[in-house]
Amino acid sequence: MKSSFDTKNLIIIVISIVAIFLLISYFYGSSGYKKVIKMYEEKALELEKRRDELRDQVEYFKEEARKDSIEAAAYEFKIDSVSKLIAQKEIQIQILRGDLQVQREKKKETEKKIDDLSKNPIVRKGDNLIQSLKEKTDQK
Repeated sequence: MKSSFDTKNLIIIVISIVAIFLLISYFYGSSGYKKVIKMYEEKALELEKRRDELRDQVEYFKEEARKDSIEAAAYEFKIDSVSKLIAQKEIQIQILRGDLQVQREKKKETEKKIDDLSKNPIVRKGDNLIQSLKEKTDQK
């Protein structure tokens, strides 16, 4: 029995020594995994900070897009107003061109009458002269 007790004690001692070494290495040993965990925690913090910055940028751009949309609508309204005004002015231009053509024709007729009268003046004598003067004074 003594040998089994010695073997049992030996196994307990070996297990105790291994457990002590494991505890020492866990708390004081190589902290490589702790460094890895710390590195990942730092990366997580950096990513959270970047996420927050990007979220702020998204909000900023949404606000800018909303402002631009309002401004674009205002410009579209102005463009529509100007387009209507241009259409009205084009109609007025066409009317004025027609009036101009009529006035040019009247001018040509008047110039022709003046030219005819300068070449062949009206000669009035007697009653014809009196009647012409009477008509001229009644018109005024």
